[in-house]
Amino acid sequence: MADIDVTLALEWEHVSTGEAERPVSMLREVKTQTSAIDKKFELIVAYDPEVTDLGELDEILVASGVRDTRGLEVRLEPAPGHRYYALKNVGGQRARGDIVVLMDSDVIPNDKWLAELLRPFEDPSIQIVTGQIYVGPHKSTWWKAFSMFWLFDLEDKDTPASGSFKTGYHANNVAFRRDVFLGHLFRPGMRFSPNTEHTDDVKRSAIPVAYAPRAHLIHPAPKDVADMRNYAFSSGYDRAALRLGSWPRRLLWIAASWLGLGLDVVRYTRSIVPAQRRRAVGLSGYELPQALAIAYSYAILRWTGFVLTMLAPDVIPERYSTGSALAGWSLDRARRLGRLSGNSAA
Repeated sequence: MADIDVTLALEWEHVSTGEAERPVSMLREVKTQTSAIDKKFELIVAYDPEVTDLGELDEILVASGVRDTRGLEVRLEPAPGHRYYALKNVGGQRARGDIVVLMDSDVIPNDKWLAELLRPFEDPSIQIVTGQIYVGPHKSTWWKAFSMFWLFDLEDKDTPASGSFKTGYHANNVAFRRDVFLGHLFRPGMRFSPNTEHTDDVKRSAIPVAYAPRAHLIHPAPKDVADMRNYAFSSGYDRAALRLGSWPRRLLWIAASWLGLGLDVVRYTRSIVPAQRRRAVGLSGYELPQALAIAYSYAILRWTGFVLTMLAPDVIPERYSTGSALAGWSLDRARRLGRLSGNSAA
């Protein structure tokens, strides 16, 4: 392991076919930032060859110039049949660096991201470091709305640059000492719950998570209504799959699911309506009804995914995916690839 200090483990599932702008921008930042740090890096791109366009992947790597970076080795690691969290496991398992950084293929780092994320590891007692991730840029009502109610918090501008800790993290902006990550791999299966299970596993192991708030990654909003549906359905699927049982039990959960929908509506309203949060993303009063409509639509779709899973558990993993090149798979194609259960890989 001594020849590599840091491994950047990158999944390639979130690159949609024909959308090269974000991954090119991301890789150019990787090139700039790794060349400015006096360490030896490797970039592992883990991908499923059954669904990845290797020609397009190569074009993106060439356009970014990342292969020409001093002190950075780029490796492509095929992993047939693997999905998002399983690809992250592959990156960590095949890493040679003492530190493994997990990131996504559709995020944009700020100009100090990598240095800030690695800085806490100067303390040998630090085992895990998480950065900050938020939705951006706030270029339309759609993007502003998702930055306020969706998966990630608003940009944190107040936490001190060092000395802070968090109880959780997202799998797209976190770094581990390699042996720690290998002892806490993701358990593939569902779309969102593996991240929660992973953080719970770390908590049980009493491993503190250092917080580097200046290590920013910017995440995209769902690219369109279909992508929003897929994210919401997947979230509803996860919520339901953890509660499946006998038919009487399922029917009780369906009857009670209206309460969950109502709680989501209340939570999303509280995330969008306050003036301080609207000012943070530049959401005008004119845009407020539109933002609420987007959030409530997401809540209804999430509820629909829950009910659909209770009634027919295989439908969502067979037909829907989230934010990736797999989105829009036909059922026939899923059958041909033998991946109907959604549980062979994350």
